[in-house]
Amino acid sequence: MISFLSKIFKTTLRSGAVRQSATLTIGTTVTAMIMAVATIVAGRVLGPEQFGVFSVSISLMGFLTVGTSLGLNQLIPRLMNRWHDQPSKKKELLSEVIYLKLLFSGVFLAVIGFGVPFIARFLNYPYPGMIWWAILGVVGMAIYEHVYLVLSASHKFVGVSVLSIVQAVLKSIGFLVVWWLLDGNLFGFTAVYYVAPLLAALWIGWKWKNLTWAHPRLARGEVRSEIRKFFFHSLLGVLAMTIISNIDLLFVQKSLQSFDAGIYAGASRIALFVGFIASSVGGVLNNRVARYSDKATLTRYLIKSLILVVISIIGFLLYLPLARLSLSLTIGPEYMSGLSVLIILVLNAFISLAVVPYISFFYAVDYPHYFSIGGILQVCIIILGNVFFLEKYGISAAAWTRTIATVAFAIYTAVFTWYAWKRLPQNKVIKTAKTE
Repeated sequence: MISFLSKIFKTTLRSGAVRQSATLTIGTTVTAMIMAVATIVAGRVLGPEQFGVFSVSISLMGFLTVGTSLGLNQLIPRLMNRWHDQPSKKKELLSEVIYLKLLFSGVFLAVIGFGVPFIARFLNYPYPGMIWWAILGVVGMAIYEHVYLVLSASHKFVGVSVLSIVQAVLKSIGFLVVWWLLDGNLFGFTAVYYVAPLLAALWIGWKWKNLTWAHPRLARGEVRSEIRKFFFHSLLGVLAMTIISNIDLLFVQKSLQSFDAGIYAGASRIALFVGFIASSVGGVLNNRVARYSDKATLTRYLIKSLILVVISIIGFLLYLPLARLSLSLTIGPEYMSGLSVLIILVLNAFISLAVVPYISFFYAVDYPHYFSIGGILQVCIIILGNVFFLEKYGISAAAWTRTIATVAFAIYTAVFTWYAWKRLPQNKVIKTAKTE
């Protein structure tokens, strides 16, 4: 077994995907370290209750951002890489994506603006000003995600890393300024958090404007057909992932108190470090694997992916003795009541990291319902778990519900990967496989 894993490891080191993953992972690690400083400043200055108010606004922003793209973001890595050697189709794809994003964003933001009082009452969140900041943050995040995804799909991973680091630096500097000059004002922290990604995206997007921008218009022929073929499943998948990433904290705010939301948010921010790594690895693999076109290559890829599963297991075991220290040295001892929640959420993050390469496998084969079914599975578990157990068991229930949903998704992914791999023809992946 050791010899087998050693062989996989050596083969993996020679892989182009690993080198590109390393580039993005280094950038993501630097970003995570800078953001750790920002989180420490915000968490310590604001305290658990105000940090909870701040974090609920961020989760609300993440939840609302999906309305600006409605699944289009998932099509960027899939289709841009499929047509990586056909510039005209890539440009046509980008034109329609931008056209639809502008349309969706305008309609969605106009509608959601009228819903601010309802959102405040529904979430038991009497901070309408923070909701307005979240809505403004949606605009910046939509532009940031677009630039990030297009550069990733174009394999400009250095540019992606710079984008990520710049926004983190702007947040950290901004937080320090707010702490020093505005005495840690809540709205000051919020403004910095939402403006920083927008400024970074506008700067990097302008530098790479030939890649990130195209005149907005509807596509025709094959490009339009492919967009419509995947759009529904992409919409369900992205909507599900957005709910999964943000709804547990919103449940905590609605059912418990801002203090509980702050403790949960603090633990989530530390666990997010592993999430950064998973995001960087996935960002590379999604774009590389989308170009694979034969069963032999995909088989080698799946075998190599075992090394990440092993790394995830070892990583979690190594983290356990450091959990208490990581909490006290970062956001502070005021959050120590969330230690068990932190361990559960870090476990969830490492499980998610292990699943990443197998999710990427489905960017090479046409089973779009994998994403929609998997997303619905997790959403159902998270919603039902929080509805039935949150008020009784507190924030631990929210953490365990998210982890159980991830485990269920991992099992689903393993089974579906085996099913899809068995159905691949020996010589070539048929891009028109049944989408059921």
